[in-house]
Amino acid sequence: MENNLAILDSVIDLQVEEVRRPGYTSSDSNYPLYKTIRDIPFTEAVGKLVSDRYFVLGNTLLLELVDALADNPLIKTVGIVESNGSIKGVIIRKILFGLFSKAFAREVYSRYTVASYLKDHPFNPPCYDIKENIFTVSEIIKDCLNSHEDSYFLITRRNRYYGTFNSRDLLIYLAGITRQDFALSKKIQTKIVKERDLGVTKDFVYSTVSIMALDIGGDFYTIKKINHDKYFIALCDVSGKGMSASLISSFLYGFTNSYAHSRGLTKFVDDLNTNLIESFAGEKFITGIFIIFDIKNQKLSIIDMGHSHYSLIIDGKITAVDSTKTNMPLGITTDITLKKQVIEFKRGDRFFTTTDGLLEQNNFLGKSYPMKNIYNILCDSRYKNIDKIADFILKDFNLFRDKIALHDDVTFVLFEYPHVLDQQKSREKEINNSVTKQINSSITEGKPFQIKTSRYHPGTRNFVEETLEKYLEIIKKTEFKTNIAYCIHEMANNAKKANMKRVFFREKGLDIHKTDDYQKGMEGFKTETANNIKDFLEKLKNSGLYIIISFLLKGDYLLVEVINNIEMVEPEKKKIKAKLKIGSKDKKVSEIYAEVADYSEGAGLGIVMTMNLLKDISSHKRPLSITTSKK
Repeated sequence: MENNLAILDSVIDLQVEEVRRPGYTSSDSNYPLYKTIRDIPFTEAVGKLVSDRYFVLGNTLLLELVDALADNPLIKTVGIVESNGSIKGVIIRKILFGLFSKAFAREVYSRYTVASYLKDHPFNPPCYDIKENIFTVSEIIKDCLNSHEDSYFLITRRNRYYGTFNSRDLLIYLAGITRQDFALSKKIQTKIVKERDLGVTKDFVYSTVSIMALDIGGDFYTIKKINHDKYFIALCDVSGKGMSASLISSFLYGFTNSYAHSRGLTKFVDDLNTNLIESFAGEKFITGIFIIFDIKNQKLSIIDMGHSHYSLIIDGKITAVDSTKTNMPLGITTDITLKKQVIEFKRGDRFFTTTDGLLEQNNFLGKSYPMKNIYNILCDSRYKNIDKIADFILKDFNLFRDKIALHDDVTFVLFEYPHVLDQQKSREKEINNSVTKQINSSITEGKPFQIKTSRYHPGTRNFVEETLEKYLEIIKKTEFKTNIAYCIHEMANNAKKANMKRVFFREKGLDIHKTDDYQKGMEGFKTETANNIKDFLEKLKNSGLYIIISFLLKGDYLLVEVINNIEMVEPEKKKIKAKLKIGSKDKKVSEIYAEVADYSEGAGLGIVMTMNLLKDISSHKRPLSITTSKK
């Protein structure tokens, strides 16, 4: 064997190693397989793709090769080399074994050499030198990459056999390059578009959130001080996702940060649009909002390029912004006449803007995240710092979508022209201390701490969670917060829905206690209230109906009650009793869903899921009870 190797080394002009039979002993000889030594000196050389470097001599008996391949199941191809070093061709394992699967194949081919086999079954794959560039070769053979069958290619070094690779090897290599590019793009983009950012000065405070649906995406924002009394704010949404959208984000970063903003906002947007069209030939467009905050004049100059998702908050109330001054998206045409609006922005005012990924996200029921949730948080949290408000919005959004994957990138920006910071912090501290004092007093006196609401806004939900966390900290059970918070929210939303049902029946002149009226009212309740939710919430506020969430430490137990001031009617009692019964069983969620689905008010999963969550964390034999009284 050593003599053969020495001869092959000199003839083939490559280093060669023997391939031994599994379980090799010193008496084992004449094993037919040889293997070239790996030698890839060039970074992008096609030789990097070689996955098989095995070969046999042409005078090897075919049966010896078949047996050797049976010993080595990972070998896909074998080169055939003559003693003078010339390449006769390549044998594909799958084809050879397909032939030998037929009856009497071993007998028929018992005297065949591999060279004589090749005469009957010739295969001379495309051949490339080991030094050729991978991308040059991939361009030549690109049509092979779309085939369901593997294609094979021969690699030589100094015109001698080196090995083979197949189309799958090339695809794996290219996929690896893509992953590396993807990782680099992600690294760059996370520096350009931070997932969370907070900036605080005496004249300007901002908080941002940006979450990509993929690891990289097309949302972009920037906030920068352009001189001693002006800030520039931009939020953009690039059409599409992935690498191309990320490329546009990088372009936006470079342009916005290098631009001479002294030329004015209108000139900036016009130049950005022109550069975008020249660079990307109209293949990409961008919606966006571009703002200059002039501290000295207390003005916001706004150019809206097909964006529209923004709100001005003055004294804790949403103020309408002129929606007629909207322009078409960037990157479509250079023939534009930009419309700009200028609005007052005084101390204490806040501004919120978001990409449509936030508002177009669906939940389990196929509903989109409602803008009213954001409005409620913004209005209910007027004394909270804006970073806390950003947390509230993000938490409410994640609670809404639950485990549904993001449909699109989600980015929002919240900024304000703050009151004197010491005054604001003092007000927040005063509110927090007051609430903490009330909770501590309730615990000391053994009385419940109660939160009363009519509409159960996202802001209220966040306050409920903060209160729950304080109680769980006392009993050292904070790990249960997520489960219990879900249950409280579910019960409170059910209570709000029940209250709204009464408002709906009153509007329709129906008596909810009468069977015929109940059935008639329920036929349109869900659809009509969903389509006019804002009006019904306002009516609910003025209806005298309310919800109380009550917390009480009772011995070793935390007792949480969700109460509304109406009496259940008989159909409601029956539904709830049925769902509590289902919730007491051990079933999969899919089985539960099929059993409880009831679309007159909702899917009906809430009570059952609440039962299951509470059973997981409570030792109480009845962790959930639902009762009614005349009140």
